[in-house]
Amino acid sequence: MKKLLSTTFAAFFCFTALAQSVATHTSLTAGNNSQGVAYSIGQSFNQHAPGTFSVPLVAEGLLQGYTVETYDTLLLLTDEMESYTPGNNLLRQNTAEGYDENLNRQVYELICPLDFDTTMAVSGVPTCSVNLSGLYAATVAPNDSKVVLMVLPANPYNYPVGVTSVANWTATVGSQTKECHQNVVVHSYNCVENHPSVNDIDGHSYPVGNLGNYCWTGRNMRTQHYADGTSVPNVMTFPASYAPEVDDIEETFGHLYTWDAATQYNVSGTQMQGVCPNGWHVPTDGETEYLLSMFGAAELMSNDDQIHWLPTDGTDVYGFSFLPVGCYNVVSGLFEGLYVGSFFWTSETEDSIISHACEFGDACGTFEIVPGDRRNGYSVRCVLDY
Repeated sequence: MKKLLSTTFAAFFCFTALAQSVATHTSLTAGNNSQGVAYSIGQSFNQHAPGTFSVPLVAEGLLQGYTVETYDTLLLLTDEMESYTPGNNLLRQNTAEGYDENLNRQVYELICPLDFDTTMAVSGVPTCSVNLSGLYAATVAPNDSKVVLMVLPANPYNYPVGVTSVANWTATVGSQTKECHQNVVVHSYNCVENHPSVNDIDGHSYPVGNLGNYCWTGRNMRTQHYADGTSVPNVMTFPASYAPEVDDIEETFGHLYTWDAATQYNVSGTQMQGVCPNGWHVPTDGETEYLLSMFGAAELMSNDDQIHWLPTDGTDVYGFSFLPVGCYNVVSGLFEGLYVGSFFWTSETEDSIISHACEFGDACGTFEIVPGDRRNGYSVRCVLDY
C-alpha cells in the first residue's frame, strides 16, 4: 500500500460500508466421470454454500449430467486471482482426471485502502478525530453486494497524535473472511516550517513559534487597524520616557488594548479574531490553560539584552519572548508594572466589566489566568486558527 501525505485544516469525512444484495443462483454440472470423482467435487462445492440442504449423487449417474442448485460466493483480495473480474460469475476449472466443471459464482473483490498519513490542524489535544473515507477506506466491488465490511477501531476514531495506529478492515460474505490492515498516523502542525512569521494589515511582521500543539505569535501585537482596514479604538502605547534605553518602544513593547478593542472585530466562526491577522485569533482560556500546563513561566519570559525582568530574566526557551511591558490601569489612570509584570488578554469575559487575562508576575514565578477590568490596557498575543 502506498503512502499519501495530505495536509488537512478542515474536518475529515466519515465512511462506513455495508453492501447488500440477494445471493446469486448458481449451478454445478457434473458428468462423464466416475462416481467417486463426481461425489468428491459435488461435496467440495457444497461446503461453500450457506444453505442447509444436501445434494444426492447416485451410482446410476455415472454417464449422466447432474445440476447442483445452490448459492455460492467467492471473495478476493486485490492481489489474488487477478484474472477474475468482479461481477463475472463464471469460473471454469479442469480436474486432474479431465473432469470439466463450470462453477457459477458471484465474485467480489476487496480493495484495501492506502495508509493514512496526514497533518492535523492545530488543536492542542493529544488525539484527533479521523473519518477514513475515499482512498483511505476499504471498498468491495461490485458495490451492490451482500458483503459486510467493518473496521476496528470504529470509524471515525480519535487517533493519538504522533504515533502509528492500525485500522483493521474485515470483509465477510457467507463463511469467507478477508482482512486489510492500514497504518494511520496523525501529525501535529509544524508552525515554524509552515508559518515562520505572519504580517498584520499594517505590514508589521511577527515571528511564530510552536507551543505544544498550538502556533503562537512570538511578539505583542502593534497593529492600529483590524483586518478589514477599520481603525482600532483606544490604542495605547507606553510613554517613551518610561524606557529611555529602548530605541523604538512601539516596536519593542507592542500596543496595549482594552478588551473590547482587542476582541470586537470578528469574521464568521466561533473564534475571536480581534486585532489578530486573518487566520489567527485572540487565545481562549482553554488554549491559554494548555500553555500554562505545558510550560514554566521562565521558559516563556524574555531574556532580552535591553529589557530585563526584575529581579530575574526568563530563559525564553521556545521563542515566546514575553516582555515585562506592564499594563495601563484604568482605575489609577497610569501605566504600571514595567519590568516587573505583564498581561495578555484571552477571549473570555465574565460580564460587561470583567474579562480574563494571563498574568506574568515577577521573579519568574508562576503565571495564571486572572480577572481584569476590560477597560485596562493589556498586550495581545495571537493563536493560529484550527
